[in-house]
Amino acid sequence: MRKIAKLILKVSEIIDKPTFLIGIPTFILLFFMGDFVLNLWLGNKYNPTIGMAFKIIVLGYLINLLSVPAYYYFMGIGKVKCCFLAHFIQSALNFIFILILIQIKVVDFKLIVISYSLSISISALLLLIIYYKNIGLNLGYLNDRIHKYLRYIKNG
Repeated sequence: MRKIAKLILKVSEIIDKPTFLIGIPTFILLFFMGDFVLNLWLGNKYNPTIGMAFKIIVLGYLINLLSVPAYYYFMGIGKVKCCFLAHFIQSALNFIFILILIQIKVVDFKLIVISYSLSISISALLLLIIYYKNIGLNLGYLNDRIHKYLRYIKNG
């Protein structure tokens, strides 16, 4: 339990307070109440597949939400290339995942939604990594792995 409390404290220090206090609980509520709200809204036109897709997309956007402060940080200091890179990677991953699904001939709605959510999550995590590197935040082991990877890329 102490480890979880320390993790929550560390996360709340890294992301901005409104995101942590309002955004995350809202997305968690949407995840658990999505089926009910969609059923209430759509009535007899509700299909359980919509609820499943909504939950998967909410998870992707929850991870994306954590990168919003980093996104606006880069916009604010004029490093829009970092934001563009995140969007480009998200688009490229969407394209690659769909090509893979087509290639293995397993294109279905659930896998498309999962691949979309993964693309959002991966690009958001990349933006966070660039942000942490840019502000010099020490993330211990993760920080060491990031620097090792960046040195590997730089040195070939």
